[in-house]
Amino acid sequence: MEMKMKIRQMAVALLYKNGKVLFVQRDEHRTLLPGYLVPVGGHIEPGELNEPAQACVREIYEETGIREEEIDGLRLKYIIYRMKDEEVRVQYMFVGDVLTDRKLVNSDDEELVWLSSNELQNKKVTYACYSAVRHFEELGIQDDEIYLGTMNRLDGELHMSWAMLQDG
Repeated sequence: MEMKMKIRQMAVALLYKNGKVLFVQRDEHRTLLPGYLVPVGGHIEPGELNEPAQACVREIYEETGIREEEIDGLRLKYIIYRMKDEEVRVQYMFVGDVLTDRKLVNSDDEELVWLSSNELQNKKVTYACYSAVRHFEELGIQDDEIYLGTMNRLDGELHMSWAMLQDG
């Protein structure tokens, strides 16, 4: 029996300003995650597979108009793995602080919104994203470590396991 496993790689950013994170409010008619709040970012193009930071900067600009020089300290903070419908999903999650005060550009069918982690609690957001925001604000903001996250189910409930990515 041949197993056809796909790998989907994404680069996203938790962009902070004044204690809030920038999210994209997806349109209800979208196929993938309709109506969800998602971090700025998207799929890594074939030519970017070894450069997720490049993909992240490109996606940030495409979705918001924010240029790389308008972000302070953009760095890889999380690599999140999960399995979805026989597809391994790898999400490279960067964090940084937005320096610009200018109005951001919304796309035709999606809106950009700034939300605090408390405001996220009752919103339609993926478990992986919510877990990363909470982890960063509780622990990760204090260090320069990169964390590896794996999502699984414990007693039927979603759970995120975090480990520091270390040279060994």
